[in-house]
Amino acid sequence: MPPYSIIIMFIAIAMTTNISIWAQPANQNRPTLRGLTSLRPPFVEKDLNGKLIGFFVDLLDEMALIGNFNYSLRDPGNQHTSNDPFQNRPPGLITDIHQNRADFAIADYLYRTASAQRYVEFTDSYMESNLSALIHKDRIIQNNIKTIDDLLDQRTKPPAVIPINYQQQQQQQQQQSNQQQQQQPEIIQLGTVRPIYRDLSVGTDPLSRRIYEQLHNNPSNMAENRQIGIERALKTPYAFIQESINNELAMDEYCELTQIKLESQNLPKADTHYEFGIIGQKFSTHLETMNRAIRQLKANGRLDELKRRYWNRKCNGGTNNFEQYRYLMTVVTTLFSLFMSIFILS
Repeated sequence: MPPYSIIIMFIAIAMTTNISIWAQPANQNRPTLRGLTSLRPPFVEKDLNGKLIGFFVDLLDEMALIGNFNYSLRDPGNQHTSNDPFQNRPPGLITDIHQNRADFAIADYLYRTASAQRYVEFTDSYMESNLSALIHKDRIIQNNIKTIDDLLDQRTKPPAVIPINYQQQQQQQQQQSNQQQQQQPEIIQLGTVRPIYRDLSVGTDPLSRRIYEQLHNNPSNMAENRQIGIERALKTPYAFIQESINNELAMDEYCELTQIKLESQNLPKADTHYEFGIIGQKFSTHLETMNRAIRQLKANGRLDELKRRYWNRKCNGGTNNFEQYRYLMTVVTTLFSLFMSIFILS
């Protein structure tokens, strides 16, 4: 067997098993960073063997290769599930990092706030989001809802005046009135969860203030958690306000739902903007390593690819075009390599 054929066979096997021999770090004594997270699919969940999988795990794997570090990740089981700007003490994972129980933490509710930055430091954002309203597609058509202005400007139509001069005419008009009332769409209520409500309460732009006033005047529309808000939007005349990335996940899970951006034609854009980042101790040198990895993943498009993998699994289109293209190219390259190996060996 010629020596060069052995080399080609080795390359073919490597490509077939999708192993990148050049991606392995040269330094095998790289540091191991202790990480914490909070379970919530598809960000982080456990498979049948109890192993953590999900968007955050894939993201950290990519960052570890670039930054030349190892990491461990676990869920400490904190009861806190959100940033609370009105607490004097840092909540949940922020407390754990602040008290040096771990080197970093990543969770779907860890976004940059002034209160959190008093205790920890954030990396560059790996994901950003604005607010949007989650609503059933049928109710958008029935109520002719196109923008957030339409939701905010809903008014209850007064019932028709029923004449009482003649009994027959009265009965006829009553029937027509009942039909009109049955056809009249219900008023869609606005609701949200406590953390978003608090963010809107400190907003200074006119749109945030107007949304906050409606929420404040209707406390029964508050949802205890995100899943309850999603189910109310699915089953009742209800528009659930939360970060657009979470509404996109709900839209991928429930095909009947869609979202309306919180962008008004009459008012300036709301200043509620969320920058999700990994937290670490202040002045931690590990965060700069993570920052370099995040910037590289943004620059080469890999970060967007990871997001599409988990946000486009069902209703949003299933496997995205980029993933299909990459899979096709992998198959073609593998078959070509095997064909060349067989040709040379023969």
